Parts: sequence; C-alpha cells; structure tokens
Amino acid sequence: MSKKPSSFQARLARAILALTATQDGSLLSPETTLWLAQVASGARTSRAPREARRALVQQALALYRILGERSGAGSSGWIQTREPGTKGTPIAARVLPQRIKARTEAAATYRQLLSIVRRLNHPSLAPLVEAGEEDGLLYLLVRMVDGAKPLTERLRKGGPWELKDATNVALKAAEALGHAHEQGLFHGSLGSDQVFINDKGQVMVRGVGLSQLLQVLGVAVPRVRTLFTPPEVVAGANPDARSDVYALGALLYLLLARRGPARDAGVLIPASRFNPAVWPALDQVLENALSLYPDQRFATARDFAWALRLASREAQYEIGREPKRVRAAPAAPKAAKPSPVAMPAEAAMPEKAAMPISAEIGREDIFPAPAPMPEIVPMPDMAAMPVITGAILAADIFPTAAPMPQVDTVPLQATALTLRALMMPTLEIPQSPPIPEIDWEGLLALQPIGN
Repeated sequence: MSKKPSSFQARLARAILALTATQDGSLLSPETTLWLAQVASGARTSRAPREARRALVQQALALYRILGERSGAGSSGWIQTREPGTKGTPIAARVLPQRIKARTEAAATYRQLLSIVRRLNHPSLAPLVEAGEEDGLLYLLVRMVDGAKPLTERLRKGGPWELKDATNVALKAAEALGHAHEQGLFHGSLGSDQVFINDKGQVMVRGVGLSQLLQVLGVAVPRVRTLFTPPEVVAGANPDARSDVYALGALLYLLLARRGPARDAGVLIPASRFNPAVWPALDQVLENALSLYPDQRFATARDFAWALRLASREAQYEIGREPKRVRAAPAAPKAAKPSPVAMPAEAAMPEKAAMPISAEIGREDIFPAPAPMPEIVPMPDMAAMPVITGAILAADIFPTAAPMPQVDTVPLQATALTLRALMMPTLEIPQSPPIPEIDWEGLLALQPIGN
C-alpha cells in the first residue's frame, strides 16, 4: 500500500481544484483532476478491487464537495480510474447531488429504477457495478470498456469520418439505447462526451437512466443547450426516448458533416451537402430523427437503428456486420519430380511407296462393308383394285338393314281425340242477337237537315 497523503497535501489539492473549477467542471485534464481528487480525499491506493472501489468513491465524494453542483453537470460529474492489476477493468464513479429519505415514495421509485438499470444487458451499455450511499450522499459505479475514449476527443483529431465508421458508431449506440427504451429507461443528456469508442471499434454508452434518477431525487437538471439537445428540452420539457433519437441524429450528422445540424429557415440542410459520400436515404433518416417536432421523429432508438439499416441497402456495403474472412484452401502438395527416363528412339517413317492407297484399304477390310439396302416392294395396280361399294356390298361385309315395323295409326288417332275431348271439352259459343236495321230515310224525312 502507498503512503497516505498528509493533511497539508490534501488541503493543497482541494485548493487547486477549487481555483481551477469552471462552470463546466474544471480547467484541468481528467487525469490531473482524478489525481488531485485522490490526494484531496486522503484515500490510499490498494491492490484489492473492493478497496480500490471504496477509494474511487471517496475521490468522487471529495471532488463533489470541492466543486459543488458544478461537478454534477456535463462529463465532469464522472471520474474514472482502473481497478488494480495489469488487466484491471476501468470503472467510473458518479455522485448524485441529493440525499433521499428512507421509507418514502421517492425512495421506492429510486430503488425500482436502480433494479431496472442493473438488469440492463447490452454490450454497448456501461453496466452498473455498484450503487450505494456514503457519508449521506448517493453514488453510482459503472464498468467501462478498456481503452475507450469519448468521441469528443476523437472529433478533435480530423475531418469527417468514413461513412462506414460513422454509421457503425451511430448504429451501435442506437441499438444500445433501443434496449434501454424497451425497459422504460432513456438517457436524456446524450452527447459526444457520453459515447466512448476504443481502437477495436467497441462502442460504449454511459449514463443511461441517470436523468430519471435525478428527477426522482428532485434535482433540477441544468438546461444546457448543445447541438445534441432537442428544442423541446431547451424550452423546459422533460426528456424522453425521442430526445435520445434527436441526440443520435445530431451525433451522426456531426460525424458525417464535421459540424452540428445546420438549418435554413427551419429546414434541415442535408448532410450530403457537406459530405458528398452521404447517400439520399441516409439524408432522409437524419431529417426524420432531427425533426423539430417530437411527434415526427422515430418513437425509439430501435426504430432509428432499423431505419439506418434499411437505408444502408442503397450503399455498397451493409453496416453493422464485419466482413467474413474466407479461409484460403490448403495448397496442393507438390508432385515429386519423376526420375529421368531414357527417351525411346524415334521410329523411322515408312516410305511413301509402302503406304496403302484407299482402294487397298477397302480390299483389306479395314473399314466394314456397308449393310445391303432392303428391296422396295412395288405398289399394286390401282386398276386391279375392286370398286369399294360394290365389293363391300357383294361380299356382305355389312349386314342388310332391318325393315322398319308398320304401325297402325288409326287407333292412335282415335285415342288422341278421346284424350283431347276429356282434357279440353268443347265449349259452345252462344250466337249473338241480330243487329236491328235502321230506317235512315224515314228519319231524314221527319227532320230535314238544314232547318
């Protein structure tokens, strides 16, 4: 074990941390801040993992007491160290700037959220190792991936990322947050300082569920406006899963265009204008994720990841899948060199006069003789053919038709008349009375026309 720092060293370290404190955390590098916090806390380094975690918690508590509320804003609220040993796992600690009373509704909700955070199981999510209370303050310990650095440092080193690398980082982060969204959790303050990546391409998202824990504790999360903050959160609304979708879209836009989302009269400028390698379908995904209205975005990060994969079909590769390595076929064994054999003497060509001619080849039966052609049967004389009808009738090939029977139709007609009389009786139509004759001349004589 190392020697415990003296009280003078601890006071000096606390003074340096207080003088270098800013609104965003500290002017010093994270490594220097961590070392000063270790000295200020008076904690000893140990080779035991449990004791190393206790020392890390004490350093985080000391840093919080020195910097106050400023240590709870941004990435400066986390301090990171490594467990003892050559292969010690990097861990990060965070102090929650609020005490909680036991046996209250807030305490029950806090414990319920912690149980959900512990159950998260995704390779791109920083798992919760420990959560407890020390000196009246709550703290969290999470395990980080080895060699991972925040994207903020990676972005300072060059121009736009390769299209495949940028979409892979966004896809892995989206799948990790999609897993959290399915459990009812969200990040709420996602940014390039909360997404880590190492040289092997492993992506790690830190801080999922922290915003919800702070809300349960009644901590007012500062509304810091960054390029990852959606407009509704800046206006005062509480973050949710759609806020994470906006932050993912802004992160991908930043990786592709090397700048934050740009707008012209409220309309998003496509990332392809700054990076011609961006295909149109990816511009459409970014436009949906970066909508100013939450209802027009993807509902969850899982939907964003699905759309990102679907848009990749228009590219020359498929994101999120490593190329398969084809094992080369084993080389065929080399054939042994044959031992030198004496070549046979070249045969002498026969003289031209001794060569047989084609007639002689036929006589020597070198080629078999062709088979004889069959004889053609002559056609019969058409005149000798008998007349078809006469010959058939004469030979009685077909029998003579039987005579038709004679039917006496008189009884049938009488029967039909009888049936008709029974079924349809004859009706006697009465005769109409005679029409009387009119004496027109007598009538005209009595009343002459014209008078």
